Amino acid sequence: MLHLLISGALGYSVIHAATAEEGWQLLQRHGADLLITDHCFTHAAMTGLDLAARAKAAYPTLPVVMISGDPPEEAARICDQVYLKPVDPGALLDTITRLVETTPAAHPLTPDSPPFPPFLLSAVATGRSGR
Repeated sequence: MLHLLISGALGYSVIHAATAEEGWQLLQRHGADLLITDHCFTHAAMTGLDLAARAKAAYPTLPVVMISGDPPEEAARICDQVYLKPVDPGALLDTITRLVETTPAAHPLTPDSPPFPPFLLSAVATGRSGR
C-alpha cells in the first residue's frame, strides 16, 4: 500500500482516497502538501487526470504526482511528475521529499487536517494491476 510506504519511510501523514471524487472532497476539506493520484479508477466518473487538473486549477502550486500504467499525454503537462507502474519506491520517495521540501504551501491546511509533518493526499486505485 502506497500510503503505508510513504508514512513509514518518510513519516508524513497520508490520507487515502479510493476514488478521484473522494480525493477532491478530501483535498477541499483537509488541504494537502502534495497530491498523488492514479489515472484510472474502476466505475468512476472522474479520472485521476480530472482530479489533477481540478487540483492545479484551484491550487496552482500544489505538487501533483501521477502513477499510472497508462498515463494520458496531458498528464506530463498538468502533473509535476508522472510515473509508469510499477514505480520504483526509492525514486517515488525522493520525488515526494523534493516536492514537499521545495514547494510553498499550496493549500492552507484546515483545522481538520492531520498535524504536521507534511500531509499528503493519496488518491490511488487499489486492487488493479497494470493500470
